[in-house]
Amino acid sequence: MSLEDIKSNLFFIQKYSHVAYYGPYGGENLFGQGLGTDNKLYNMLERTYYFRDGKFYYFCGEKFEKIYKQITVEYPDFPFSYCALADCKKQRGESDWVDYADKGLEIFKWTTKIGGHKNEHDECMKNLLDFKNEVAVIDKM
Repeated sequence: MSLEDIKSNLFFIQKYSHVAYYGPYGGENLFGQGLGTDNKLYNMLERTYYFRDGKFYYFCGEKFEKIYKQITVEYPDFPFSYCALADCKKQRGESDWVDYADKGLEIFKWTTKIGGHKNEHDECMKNLLDFKNEVAVIDKM
């Protein structure tokens, strides 16, 4: 590995280290109902997701996706907003879902290398890769 590669890796790890510890709910910890926080990202994501069978899911629809898009502007290093948009757009068959998936994968590539990152980073990265692999298989048919 060259010195330039090491510098590049260090740059990206430093850039994304703060979000590596955030879950898809926008914080380091998921607060219980009735508990508050001054974390703006966490508060923006409140009521945009649900749990089913122990798994985390984002809601799709105009009012939710408007929030995810706002987050990509205000918190461009937060990868889960790209994951949510990719999923929603893919479900509707909108071709630009791939752009959001690629941006999320670009970030997850680094956050998953940071020790102590939230497991949800690995899960979402796998989901995005699975989405892209599905399309690749369909394209070959």
